[in-house]
Amino acid sequence: MDYLPQYLSLIQIKGLKLNLSLPLRDAIRSDILRLSFPFEWLSGERNIYAYDLLAFKAYDALEYLPQTTKHIDDVTQVQGIYFDDTTIMWEPEYEPGQSEGKEMPIPIRSVQFVYIKYSEIFIDRISKICWAYNLELADGTKVMQWDRRSASFGFEPRYWLKPLNLGRLISNRNKEYGGLPDNTLFSIEELERVTGLPVEVTDDEVIRNPPSLRTSQKTTRGNDFLDQMRESWANYVARNHSIPSSSQLIQQLERDSITNNSIIVDRENRTISICDKKKDFGKSDFGFEQSYRRLKRELSDQ
Repeated sequence: MDYLPQYLSLIQIKGLKLNLSLPLRDAIRSDILRLSFPFEWLSGERNIYAYDLLAFKAYDALEYLPQTTKHIDDVTQVQGIYFDDTTIMWEPEYEPGQSEGKEMPIPIRSVQFVYIKYSEIFIDRISKICWAYNLELADGTKVMQWDRRSASFGFEPRYWLKPLNLGRLISNRNKEYGGLPDNTLFSIEELERVTGLPVEVTDDEVIRNPPSLRTSQKTTRGNDFLDQMRESWANYVARNHSIPSSSQLIQQLERDSITNNSIIVDRENRTISICDKKKDFGKSDFGFEQSYRRLKRELSDQ
């Protein structure tokens, strides 16, 4: 093809001949192939710092990171890790010319991508959102993103740790991509590093016009009604950080119907139609309630 993008999605990578020693998902989950995140996608000031050169107080702040993360509250805790600029700029034993460890290094900005090993990803138990704060450069240098924010009321600026949001976890029901973040990207640079060979395009159409990952998942499962229930479930969790009850999921379906005319919630007749398939709700043995219980078991088991 005339132009090859610098990074590809999970779907687009099907347009390449991959010379991996393992299937794609296994290569990712064994940390052979790293996920890529474009530097230009970073928010704020895009301040990436080498881990080995962080200020001493940054390491002190990192001691408060949770060892395991299973809930959105843990993510909030990670996002709340910070240290005050005053604490790294002033210490009793500070001497001019001996600032190593007392100041943050110059941020790294001359890179195209940061990389994430699968083993460094943590997943929220409820929302299934994937995050990472231990990042790497192309050569394996360990880095982190810290956001320097000006404080109000006269306090010194603070540095806040900024994890990357990698999207929601793909269900293990998807045999091809299950267990991966749905926003997974791969740089051409990383693919060529792992294989030791230039990439070879075998299907430029899938690279130019890739089908959506959601469409691919729907085709695999073959159940539009449950697909939409899953999507509305995820929308509810992202908004409320809790698991919806049956009635709350119905309310979310109503909200989603505003922008999706394939959803019809008929409260008068107590039916829900999705893509012309109709189910009753309101009693435990009705079709929608059975689907709700099935979905709750499925998502709780992930």
